[in-house]
Amino acid sequence: FIFDNSYIEEASVRIELYENGEYHGNGSGSIITPNGLIATCSHVVHDQNDIKVVVSFRISNGQQFKVLNLADVQLNYAGQLKDDITIKPTIDKMIKKLNPTIVTLSGDYGWKGGEGMGKDEILKCVDEICDCLEEYNINYYFVYGNHDREKAKDYELAEVINSHKHGHIEKGIELDNNYGNYTIEIQNQNAKPIHAIYMMDSHDYFHGEVDRTQVEYRGEGYDKKTIANVKYNRLTPGDSESPFIVNDVRYDCIHKDQADWYDNEVERLNKCESTIITHMPINGFTYAFENYMDAVNKKEYDRIKSYKPIGPCRQEETCSGGVYDKVIYESIQKYGSTKNVIAGHDHINDFSLLYNDVRFTYAVKTGDGCYWKNDGTMNGATLLTINDKGVGKVSQHYWNPFTHQEIDYYEPIL
Repeated sequence: FIFDNSYIEEASVRIELYENGEYHGNGSGSIITPNGLIATCSHVVHDQNDIKVVVSFRISNGQQFKVLNLADVQLNYAGQLKDDITIKPTIDKMIKKLNPTIVTLSGDYGWKGGEGMGKDEILKCVDEICDCLEEYNINYYFVYGNHDREKAKDYELAEVINSHKHGHIEKGIELDNNYGNYTIEIQNQNAKPIHAIYMMDSHDYFHGEVDRTQVEYRGEGYDKKTIANVKYNRLTPGDSESPFIVNDVRYDCIHKDQADWYDNEVERLNKCESTIITHMPINGFTYAFENYMDAVNKKEYDRIKSYKPIGPCRQEETCSGGVYDKVIYESIQKYGSTKNVIAGHDHINDFSLLYNDVRFTYAVKTGDGCYWKNDGTMNGATLLTINDKGVGKVSQHYWNPFTHQEIDYYEPIL
């Protein structure tokens, strides 16, 4: 069946009807026409802007639902996959080896230094990545990264993605013109939600003035009161002249209206276990790593084990935005139902740590685009495996395109 020129196979869909933002009920059924008419529960709706589609999958007892995340694919030019020796072979290796139910992509699909990649080229790169994934006959789901909209618009990228049979990105109708805020539901055989994957947009860069009252300052030499009273004007991405940069605030993050959306989704799904997939790491990544390294430096081995580190836990930096990050972090802590947050962006980070009952995982980078660990030892993908009770476990999977060495890391059993 077809929605917005995209196919969603092996899934059930609930259609929620809204008028002027007011909820008017829901139902399930088949979307049967490719020309904009949608049929469900004997109703035909002509205006797709009044429709919210929730993608849901149903698993039976004893089954697993496997989500393979590809991070920071970042083609350097359109046509790269034709002769590429790292990105496409890595995708092929990970999909064939891990046999995922679906694939998610956590942002950044093209990159070019200087002025950045032009609109036509980034659209071609996204199209090329989609063409590559179509070969596997698996549904795949996007969120955007900070580089994807430097020249292209949300809707232009979405049109390319959704024109492919298995490609998908949803527009969150609660959030003005935001693509990449949508829910993938996993249900048990009785149609009860047991796990939710919240695909969340972390935007790109700050533009204009930013209200610094939301900032939690984590540097040295400036007191919190001073920082809170500063309005910071981001002139150009990467500008570092202001002494009031906090947690690398040239990058944007998850906003308060998205945290409100998250709250509503958690309530709607009765606080079932969930995972957030986004591009920019939230502040929880910083908290987790700082506390873990404090335990390492103090050689407090029981405390180290309590973080249940997966793999070598390497870290270059943590570029959390620092403004509204704490809002989504507070929502996560308030409900206690999100057990995994998976992010990309920082290419030679791969730590996965349990902190305050939430696992913060840097997704393993896929391929050599933009920059990577040049010896190929930090290349692969991240897998989220959800059982029939809705419990999700993360594992990190590596494949070296030069030596063909394979390494797999799973959560330690204490």
